[in-house]
Amino acid sequence: MAYGLIKAMQENFDDYKDNAPGALGYALEQQDLQWVVPFHDAVVEYYKEIGVWTDDMQAHQDNLVERQNVLLTAWESFMQDAPSDDEAFTAEWMEARATALANADFEPIFE
Repeated sequence: MAYGLIKAMQENFDDYKDNAPGALGYALEQQDLQWVVPFHDAVVEYYKEIGVWTDDMQAHQDNLVERQNVLLTAWESFMQDAPSDDEAFTAEWMEARATALANADFEPIFE
């Protein structure tokens, strides 16, 4: 589904680009292919197919996936004994998250 969606959005861009105020943002040249969250594998496959995906983009993607996996592991561990109080939950999660990221040599960005 993800592959079909990205392909349809790119190949039919001219058909819909003027139909909504933000539609111009879907143009390929408007895409940040080294963004802050990883792309779906099928989206990467499509971008490779059309020849816009580079080795640098793949390295960035791999790094983002690794970071995401660190966060997932930290979240699963945190949730085993997470506090029920909202403020404590937020504070302790932010600390656990920052620690996990720093221990894996990732910048926590915000703590």
